Amino acid sequence: MEEQILTPIIGSEDGQAVLSTWSVKAGDHIDIGQIIGSIETNKAVLDLESTKKGVIKALLVAAGTEIADLQPLVTVIVES
Repeated sequence: MEEQILTPIIGSEDGQAVLSTWSVKAGDHIDIGQIIGSIETNKAVLDLESTKKGVIKALLVAAGTEIADLQPLVTVIVES
């Protein structure tokens, strides 16, 4: 089954955040809690943790792209 990992609710003052880097690529196996990338706001750089366990099917947003709260970022083929 496919599921998506969403941008967490960041709550930055200006509402802006950028997906600064990916630490994974399509085909990689990920676990819940694994750092898969980073998000940069005007005040901090935050780790993006996986909320799913499985294999990455697709990265939906390129590094350097401005993102919104709860935006789909990754499609994962979930393992049960």
